[in-house]
Amino acid sequence: METEIFSLIFQLPSKNIKRWCKLGVNRKKGGGRKSKFPKLESDLINWYNDSINNNIFPKSNQIREKALELASDVSFLASKTWLEKFKRKYNIIYISKKDCILIEKIGYKEWRKSKNLNN
Repeated sequence: METEIFSLIFQLPSKNIKRWCKLGVNRKKGGGRKSKFPKLESDLINWYNDSINNNIFPKSNQIREKALELASDVSFLASKTWLEKFKRKYNIIYISKKDCILIEKIGYKEWRKSKNLNN
């Protein structure tokens, strides 16, 4: 009875509300869309992490160029949307010149802590 009321209030199917009550609201592990280019992403994030560990901070255009270089599939375009989603997925942020100087002094991990960034 309550689920039908919530269903009307929130304009959601009552079966969803029942399932959430029973199983919780968190998504299942492994849910969501799978990457079309998992090897490319793996190689690219490894390259990015190696660069960061060597105090080289690639900009978006450099990440895109490297992705195109690593791509074995000619249909891969490294579009702006793909790049933004890749950066969001792997928590890649823009690092200013001022921050680069600070990173050289205190280290990348300490800098991320100072900015309250995870990873």
